[in-house]
Formats: sequence, structure tokens, C-alpha cells
Amino acid sequence: MPHRRDALNSGIRIRFRAIGIAAFALFASGSLGSSVHAQTVRYRVVIENTWSEETHPNGAFPGVEYDPHFSWFGGGTHNDQVAFWEVGKPTSPGMTQMAEDGRTYELESEFDTAIGAGRAGSFFPWRNWVCPVGVSHVSCGTNTREFEIHEDFPLVTLVSMLGPSPDWFVGVAGLPLRENDRWRRQVVVDLHPYDGGTRSRNVWALFGPRHEPPRPIELITTESGQLVGPGKMGTFTFTLLTLPPARAFRRGDCNDDGTVDISDVIFSLDAQFGRERHRRCNKSCDSNDDGVLDVSDAVHTILALFSDLVIPTPGVVDCGEDLTEDELDCEATTCAE
Repeated sequence: MPHRRDALNSGIRIRFRAIGIAAFALFASGSLGSSVHAQTVRYRVVIENTWSEETHPNGAFPGVEYDPHFSWFGGGTHNDQVAFWEVGKPTSPGMTQMAEDGRTYELESEFDTAIGAGRAGSFFPWRNWVCPVGVSHVSCGTNTREFEIHEDFPLVTLVSMLGPSPDWFVGVAGLPLRENDRWRRQVVVDLHPYDGGTRSRNVWALFGPRHEPPRPIELITTESGQLVGPGKMGTFTFTLLTLPPARAFRRGDCNDDGTVDISDVIFSLDAQFGRERHRRCNKSCDSNDDGVLDVSDAVHTILALFSDLVIPTPGVVDCGEDLTEDELDCEATTCAE
């Protein structure tokens, strides 16, 4: 009987050693990453146009008789492999059209190309003006829009010409709505004017003489001398409307994909040995429930997967609240609510 027990223990040790070697090999090679679920969420953007005599005195507001406005908005979602405009660089054809006459057809075409190349997720045309108080032109319309955004394309570009102007515009370029694996609940952006660099006229009118060659996009400042001046013209407010479906806190599910498997071991080891891993629920990574995140958690998960060891139950009272007293946190977005 002792010989049989020794043989069994020896077999377990050999099996565990082989599992450990395989896990560390996968960790070292980077061939097995975390398998978090892809996420699509919904945002609302509200555009506030505050351009007025009060905010822009001394000729920096053209007067309501000119029907000042933010023209059509053009933009969409994309990743960091593409940029549609950048301060210090000339405008693309799509940005040139938008800045000079307010239309966004060319910009939409540029987004379509990026979508086809897997670098953008969507384009949302917004073909009405957003007008300040006192302007009641027939083209003035809604200042609110909702859109979906996927975690593979977490950046937003959104622009609009200042009307009427030679080539001045407001907007954002590559604004991240997702940081550290989390969707940002609200982002408020102050809007200041940019010069598109293609026209040289400095009056309240479209077009005018061209810069040859075109100049790069620049943020308008007091020193740069454009009639509109550098003042704040309004805001973009992006508000998260929906979260991905919540999942219950599960001890051992370090990568938060809904199951406990070898990928959680790799995720845990990555975090221990220097690879950037944002853990949404540290309690889930505390596999052995000792209140500390270390290599023993990966070992504990391996034992639970390949032996009869049982991972401690979560002991959840409320979302992210654990009956075990420790200092580990758990974000509400990944727990049952």
C-alpha cells in the first residue's frame, strides 16, 4: 500500500511539473494571452455651441446676421493605426472639404477606406448645423447623437467647419473612450478653433485665396491672428449609455472571460512578471483567497484545474464585496449588479 501511495504521489508531482513547465513556456513565449470578451457599448455625444458676442467679443463673433454655426459633423470610430487629422500636418482631401465648405463626403470616403483596411469601425454622418442661441436657420438641427463603439476601435474623431469661415473648424482627433480596459463613463472636451491651413483670407466668408503650398493644421491662438480668436466655442460631452453584460465575480477567473482555465494562469503570471495586465477584479485573481496577489495564485489555479483541489467560493455579498477581509478591490463593471 505505501508503494502504491508513493507511486501515486510521484505521478501527481510529475504531472504538476509538466503542467508548470508548459504554463511557464507559454508565458515566456507570449503564445497564450488572455481571452477577454470583445465588447461593444453605446455612447451619446451632445454638442454645445456657445459661440456668441459674450464669449467672443471684439469681432471674434460674426453677428447673427451671418448665421454663425457649426456645420455638418463628420467622424467615426477607429483604432490607433489611422489618423484623420493632426496638428502640424496638412489636411487630407476629406478634411480640406470639411474645413472649407462644411461637407463631409470626402471624409466619409476616407473612413470607408480605413474600415475596409480594418482600421476603423464606423462613420456617422451628421448632416445638419449645430447653432448657437439666436441663430434659427433652416439648417440648424439636433445637437445630440448616439453611436456604438467596439473595443477594437476605441478612438473617436469628430469635426465640423466654423461657418462662415475660410477653413476654420472645431473637433477632436483620436479621442480615446476606453482606457486601461475600461470604458470611460463621461468625457467632456472643450472646443477651441483650428485653422485648416489651405486658405489665407481672414474674413467671415467661405474660401478666399489658397495657401500654396498648403500650411499644416494649427490651433488658433491670439498670436496666430485669425479673426475668430482662440476662445472656447462649446463642448463635446460623450456619455456612456450601456455597459457590456455584467458577469458575477468568480475566484480564479483572473482575465475576466467567464471561465477558469489555463489562460487565467498565464494572465496571472504576466501580471507578476512585468507584462502590463489590467486586472478588472483583483479578488478574482486571488485564486487561493489569501488576500495577496502572487505566484501562489497561479500555482493554486493549476492545482485546481488538474487535481481535485477546489478553488474557494467567492462569498459575494454585493457587487465586488467579498466576505474575506482583504485590501483587494473589484470594479463594479465586472460583477453582478
